[in-house]
Amino acid sequence: MRISHLFNTLDFWRAHLAVNREPVWENILPLFFFHRDGVLAIQRLAREWTRLYGLRRVDVFRGNVVREKWSNRRIGELLDQMQKVSDARSAQKQVRTEEAPRYVDGCLVVVRTQDTDILIDGRRRANVWCNMPGQYAVWVIEVEPRPSRLSKLIGGGEFEPSRL
Repeated sequence: MRISHLFNTLDFWRAHLAVNREPVWENILPLFFFHRDGVLAIQRLAREWTRLYGLRRVDVFRGNVVREKWSNRRIGELLDQMQKVSDARSAQKQVRTEEAPRYVDGCLVVVRTQDTDILIDGRRRANVWCNMPGQYAVWVIEVEPRPSRLSKLIGGGEFEPSRL
């Protein structure tokens, strides 16, 4: 797949800066090479899911990366929650699946924002793991939402209706 046209996009350079700022990103970026838009899929998937959840937008490449161990139950609960959100919004995303994963080793990638976890890589693997008791490696990108335009206009803080 030819991806050189992606090098001139803003999200590609944000990913590049993220790797320079926090080398642990080097563990995450290769996981997205199978996506049609490569590492840009990280921001695209985060954008799609935050919209479905009704959350404020995030710039994932400004997030911090931590590695966690999750139980198969926690993975299953996340898949169930994401499927419910998709069904409720008629998004027709197939979170729960029986499709075989490309590979079973590795890590899942989750974006954590606004008290919500969103799986952005490893969906088919997660569906296998949630039925196999154990602890599994998960890369978590913890990111705060972008400030809203309104909050920027009224002083840059969180939105407070009493200030209007």
